[in-house]
Amino acid sequence: MSAIMISYQWDSQPEAIRIKDALEADGYDVWMDLDDMRGNIYQKMAEGVENAAVILVCMSTKYENSVNCNRELQFSQDKRKQLIPIMIEAGYRPGGALGLIIAGLKYVDFSNPGDFDDKMVELRDEITHYCKPTLQPTESAPKAASETATTGDYNMKLGVVEARAESWDGAATALVDKLRSRKLKRGQVVSVSAHNNGKNENAIFSAFYDINAPGQGDLEIHFDSQNSSSSWSTIYQTACEQAATVKLNDIIGISGSCNMDRAVFYVFSQVPSPVSDSATVEYVESRADTWEEAADGIIGQLEANGVSNGQVLNIDAHNNGEGEAAIFSAHYSKDLPGKGPLSISYKAHNGSSAWATFYQNCCNQASKLKRNVFISITASINTPETSVMYMFYYDN
Repeated sequence: MSAIMISYQWDSQPEAIRIKDALEADGYDVWMDLDDMRGNIYQKMAEGVENAAVILVCMSTKYENSVNCNRELQFSQDKRKQLIPIMIEAGYRPGGALGLIIAGLKYVDFSNPGDFDDKMVELRDEITHYCKPTLQPTESAPKAASETATTGDYNMKLGVVEARAESWDGAATALVDKLRSRKLKRGQVVSVSAHNNGKNENAIFSAFYDINAPGQGDLEIHFDSQNSSSSWSTIYQTACEQAATVKLNDIIGISGSCNMDRAVFYVFSQVPSPVSDSATVEYVESRADTWEEAADGIIGQLEANGVSNGQVLNIDAHNNGEGEAAIFSAHYSKDLPGKGPLSISYKAHNGSSAWATFYQNCCNQASKLKRNVFISITASINTPETSVMYMFYYDN
């Protein structure tokens, strides 16, 4: 059974596909007709409805006037399927049979492409009332075989959750709650990034998880935070001390962001249990006028400090606000076993796309990587109109 079906009129396919991709990145099983229902139209229509737990209805004038869309909608109602209306066309007000069927239902307004991030958060929250992601540890794509599980020699399949709030601790707590709601296991969350849409804007955390990773018991996440006007070097050093109090392999994010005239920095770990013998965690930083120069610089700094593959805990992007210099920091520990000479590459996204598009691009690119080469995914505001997102990985 597909957890979610998207019902739409053909001219709205780009918007429908964008929603589908974002939900699939969260682990949902989503079905929509991509072939304009060639062949036995009514049979395919009926199967799509009957196999769905929730149906997203992409409302527009053309949807309302489509004979086939109306039949699909009526059949959905007859089957007592849960409907979630999606507004695709700006200014449209549903009438006719569509208006009657969705009357009283809460709809999510996707008519403004620039609001896609916020609306996806709203849609996810609405969907969770009726169904959960279907790609869970017991029902997901095949897991890594036991002989490769400990080495990470298997292809990743990433999903993502996002949390926003007025306060950073509020966003971090909401992120943890959303990860728990996915019924993820310890060992499946692989990266957490702090970012925003400007130093005076709301806090945003994104977390990426690997549904192909073997679960290792119940997920329990702890975070240590800093919200400070101290220098970045002081903040990095404090993060080193915080990271050294937990098992290094349980660290899933060391990430910061501008925050008004201050800065925030968080260390996320999968278990809050302290270790008896603290490891040594160190950091390096790179700044430049462009993000690419800063990214190349942080790799050079790690090489200059004798870091090996397998010893980098996290690489994070941030700055001091919109239009400011690009900054990357990297935390590492030489107490971790080295796996050969350092060789790091990255995938970069720099543009005005919605955050959901950035997330999806990284999820797609990560599917080509083995788990044992992945380092981190990180994001930052860039200019008032653009943002950046980087994925770092070992390339040998």
